[in-house]
Amino acid sequence: ILALLTAWLLHELGHWLALRSLGMAGRLHNRWFLGVALEVPPACQGWRESYVAVAGPLANLLLAVFAWRWDYSSLLAANFVLGAVNLLPFLPLDGGKVLRGLAGSVFDWLAVSRVLLFWGKAAALAFASVIYYFGLHRWLLLLAVWLYLVAWREERNLPYLHMLHLLELSHIEPGNSDKYK
Repeated sequence: ILALLTAWLLHELGHWLALRSLGMAGRLHNRWFLGVALEVPPACQGWRESYVAVAGPLANLLLAVFAWRWDYSSLLAANFVLGAVNLLPFLPLDGGKVLRGLAGSVFDWLAVSRVLLFWGKAAALAFASVIYYFGLHRWLLLLAVWLYLVAWREERNLPYLHMLHLLELSHIEPGNSDKYK
């Protein structure tokens, strides 16, 4: 558990450092039982979203290399799994955010988000089915349920996120009605 907690903290530290390198600030956001994650500002769109999203898994994979070198197997496993799984191209995972950041500047951001959220929920259901069918550790079902619920929650917030994305593209700050005239 200590190795997993270390991996998670390093993951979020990677996101935070990437945000700071862009001159932006983020804060830890509690999603209740869905976990704690770094909340990024709405201005973090396009390539910036990809940059910040990839920083967490890369921090994990970097620490996995050091753990392998120092022969610390539990830290190696925790960081490798967390980094590799987070690079899967499904929202709400970081790989989906990387893909949305890159594809959202070429294609419709909302459509890209909806497709990646659909595949994220489908992957969660497939993961749960594989766990159940092969009789794997039942606690892994919690991971599948968590992934589905976080994707569902992000999908519910999609209209709000889309509005923020459009405001960022038009360079209008929320609450400043003078620029609408």
